Amino acid sequence: MNRSLATKYTISLLCLGLALTLTACGANNARQGSVQEVATITSVPLTETPALQVTSTAVATIVLIEDSQELHEARKYTEQGNFDMAVNLLNRVYAVYRDEPVVQKQFAHTYLTWGKQLLDESKGEPSKIVTALDKFTSGLAVAPSGGSEREALQREAELAQLYITASKQWEQLQKLQSDEADLQEQLSLADQLLVGLDKLRELRSDYPGLKAIYSDGMATIGQIYMAESAKSDNRVALLQQAEQVCGRALELNPSHSAASECQQQAKPTPTPQATPTRPPEPTPRPIRLVVVKINSDDSPGCISIGVRNHSAAGWSLTIDGLRMGATFGGGNARICGLPDHDFTFTIRNAAGNPIQGGSGIPARGRDIFIATAQ
Repeated sequence: MNRSLATKYTISLLCLGLALTLTACGANNARQGSVQEVATITSVPLTETPALQVTSTAVATIVLIEDSQELHEARKYTEQGNFDMAVNLLNRVYAVYRDEPVVQKQFAHTYLTWGKQLLDESKGEPSKIVTALDKFTSGLAVAPSGGSEREALQREAELAQLYITASKQWEQLQKLQSDEADLQEQLSLADQLLVGLDKLRELRSDYPGLKAIYSDGMATIGQIYMAESAKSDNRVALLQQAEQVCGRALELNPSHSAASECQQQAKPTPTPQATPTRPPEPTPRPIRLVVVKINSDDSPGCISIGVRNHSAAGWSLTIDGLRMGATFGGGNARICGLPDHDFTFTIRNAAGNPIQGGSGIPARGRDIFIATAQ
C-alpha cells in the first residue's frame, strides 16, 4: 500500500470514530428527551491505481554477409552469364566488405567463370584471349590468398599469357618469312616459338586455337630448318630436326598438308653408290655447343633448353651435384622441381659423356637456353 492509500485509510478511521461518538451522544440526548440530528458519514471504498505495463521493443535482425541480398543476386547473375551485372553488384559489396573472405571468394569465382566463358568462345582468336586474360588478372586482384580460386586464376592466366606470346611470335615469324629475312634470325625466333608451343601443349593440349597455331608453326619451323640445311655443313642434322618438328605437327593434326609435305621432303634421299665397295666410315667430327640463355620466361623451378644444328637423339640434360635429369625429345629438354638458387647443368651425349661447350653451364629456375652445335 502506498502513502496516498495509507492517508485515505487513516481519514476513514477518524471519520468512523467521530460517527460512533456522535451516535453515542445522540442516544444520551434521546434519553434526556431532546431530539438531535445524527451526522452520517459514508465510507469511500479503497481503490488502487493499476500498475503501468512495460511493452516489449522490436529486436534487430542480424543478417550474415554470405546471406545478403546483393551476394545472392550476384550469384544468380553469374549463373545466368550476366557477368556485367554480377560485377557491378560485387563492386558495391567489395567497396564495404573488401576484407571478408566470402566476398573475395565470390568475386574471384565470378571473374574466373567469366574468363573461362570468353576463352571457350574465343576459338583461339588472340584478341579474345587477351580479354579473357584481363578477367583472370582482375580475379587475382580480389581473390583470397591460398584459395582454390586464386590457384585456378593463376593457372589460367599463365596459359593465356603463353598463348598470347606464341601468337605474337608466330606473326613475327610469318613476317620475317615474307620479308625474306636472314635465316639465322628466323631460326632464333623459331626456336623461341618452339619452346613456348611445346610448353603450352604439355600443360593443356586442348587449349583453344592451339591445334591450328601448333601445326602451322611446327610446319613453318620445319621448312626453315630445311632451307638452312641447304647452306649448312650440318645438312643431315637439320633435315632430321625438320622431320621431327613436322612429325610433331602431324601428331596434333594428322590432316595438316604442309606438315605432311615437310616431313616427306625432310627424309634423306639415298645416294646411289658408284661401286659396290663400301667406303670407309668417316671419322665423326667432335661436336661443340654454344649455349646461350635467351630469356627467363619458364615456370618457377624449371629450366628448358633446345638444341639446333644437330640431332639431340639420345642426349640428356643433368643438374650438376643433384640426381636430376631429363632426356631430349625432338631437340628439347626440360627439368622442373629445381632448388631456388643458382646451379649448373651439363648436356651429355648418348654415351653419357659431357659434350664440349655444354658442361657446367650456370643457371637458375625459369631460365630458357638455346644450344647451337658447331
